[in-house]
Amino acid sequence: PATASMSVTGVGSTVILNSTSNNIIRGDYYNINVNSSLTKTLAGNVSVLNNLNLASVSNTTVNLNGRTLSIGGNATINSPIIGTVVGSNVVFNGTSGATQSITGTRSISTYSMEVNTPTGGVLLNTTQQNRVLNTLTLTDGDFDANGKLTLVSNASTTARIAPVTGGNFTGDIVMEKFFSASNAKWFDMSSPSVGSVVMDWDDEIYISGIGAYDGIGGPQGVDGDVESTTNPAFNFVKSMHTYDEPTGKYIDVVGSNTPLVPGTGYDLWFEDLTNDQWDAKTINTIGIPNR
Repeated sequence: PATASMSVTGVGSTVILNSTSNNIIRGDYYNINVNSSLTKTLAGNVSVLNNLNLASVSNTTVNLNGRTLSIGGNATINSPIIGTVVGSNVVFNGTSGATQSITGTRSISTYSMEVNTPTGGVLLNTTQQNRVLNTLTLTDGDFDANGKLTLVSNASTTARIAPVTGGNFTGDIVMEKFFSASNAKWFDMSSPSVGSVVMDWDDEIYISGIGAYDGIGGPQGVDGDVESTTNPAFNFVKSMHTYDEPTGKYIDVVGSNTPLVPGTGYDLWFEDLTNDQWDAKTINTIGIPNR
C-alpha cells in the first residue's frame, strides 16, 4: 500500500531488490542493491544511508516518480536513474567526512539535485553524462562534477543553480542556454563559469575573427573570417566584442582560447548559414560555476 514504509538501517544491512515488484517502498535503508529487469519506481521518499548499487540488467531503470532519493555513501549507477517530473530529487548527504564516489556506466537524470555533505564531498565519475532539469543546490561540502553534469536548457526549461549557502564547486559543470529562432541579431552574453574559453561558444555559434579556419565544417571548430559574396563591406568583420567603457569603444575578441571572464559582457552576432536568420539551438559553457 501507499502508506507502507521500511526501516532497515542496521550497519551492514543490505536490501536486494531482484523480484517482480515494481516499487521501492519508502523508508530508510543502509544499503540497497537493485538487480532486476523491471523498472523500480519510488513509492515514497527513500533514504540510503550508505551505498546504492544498480546492476547492469536489461530494462532496469529507477524511476524517482516525483520523490526524493537520498544517498549517504557511494553509488554505482550501472542502470539509469530517471526523474524528469516535478519533485524528483537526488540528494547526496553523506556525514562520514569521506568523498562520496558516484560511478558506473549509466547516469542520473533528475528534476533537481542537492549536495549537502558538511564534512565531505561528492565526486561524479559516471561514464554517461548526468543531467539536472531544474535546480542544482549546493548546501554544504565540496562538489566535483568533473565535467559529468549538465544543467539542461531547451525550449521548455532552463536549469539553474540555487543561491549557494555553503560548500564549494571544485569541478567543471556543463551549463546550457537555449536561444529561440529569430532574425540574425546581436546578443549580449556573459560567462557563468570560471575557466571557460571562447571555443566553448564557438562550437555552437559561427564566430568570425577568432582564428584561421581549421577546415572543420559547420559551427564546430574555428570558423575563420566572414566573407560576403554580395556585400564586401562585411568581409573580415569581427562578430564578437567586449565594450571598453572609458573609451566608449568595442574591442574585438580575436582568439579561440581567449578566457571568458565572468562579469564581462560580450557582444555576439547570432547568424547561421541561412542569411539573416538564427536557427534555434542550445549553447553551452563549461567550467566551474562563478560565485
